[in-house]
Amino acid sequence: MNIRAIAFDLDGTVLENGVVPSHLFNRLRRFAEAGGILIPATGRTLDAILSILEQSGFLAAVGYSQFMVPGQKWVFERDRSGYTPLGDYNEIYLKKWTANLKKVREYLSRCEEELSAVGITHDIWQRFEEDQSTTGHIDVCFPRNGDEEQGESILISGFRPVLDIQVTGNGNLRIIMLAGYGKGEALAYIAKTAGIPSDRILAIGDDLNDTSMLDGRFGFLSATLANAHPRILRAVKSINGFIARGAGSAGFAEVMDWIQSNGKL
Repeated sequence: MNIRAIAFDLDGTVLENGVVPSHLFNRLRRFAEAGGILIPATGRTLDAILSILEQSGFLAAVGYSQFMVPGQKWVFERDRSGYTPLGDYNEIYLKKWTANLKKVREYLSRCEEELSAVGITHDIWQRFEEDQSTTGHIDVCFPRNGDEEQGESILISGFRPVLDIQVTGNGNLRIIMLAGYGKGEALAYIAKTAGIPSDRILAIGDDLNDTSMLDGRFGFLSATLANAHPRILRAVKSINGFIARGAGSAGFAEVMDWIQSNGKL
């Protein structure tokens, strides 16, 4: 088997109406039964991932994943007691984030003033410092369609003096978090810990917070779907990754069929 692990986003990629559709179960189960490792990598929390997979029937049909990447940056592995942090990766991130949080809040306040000055409606999902400290990032929501691009530019410009911070995104959210961390970095840590060569990992995603696992910087194989953000489509195309013609779960099924037909399963 050429591909040993598949890391995949959930929203816009696997989910249909909030659940994993049953037509994907057989494809994923065949991969898992052949010894493949399935790694959900999403902005959702660990509890939310498990709830979705359980309600979808995924856990009963396919089984539990050995590793998880929730919150677009954390790493967890499954053991006898459930899911626990993998090594000290999460702890190190949280210490760095906490050390930077006062500065992040200061610069975010300035960005909010500029957003309001140009008439961009926005909402900070983690308004309180305690919530910001726990989540390890801050979500800025732009409810008015189209505002997220200009809002992102203002955030990036505002945080440019803060070298340890990046702005990524998912839908109408822009996510403020530590630079040097993300889905790709978390997946690379899992690969190193589990001894999986990077070129035997396939990453599948569709939005900006999937960039670091799709743009080739860690050597993963890359695939995306027709509904992907234009920047993601360009990134995957630039490294000759696979771009499905279908969107959402239909596109995901197309990716699975492609790797099987090319003898990669």
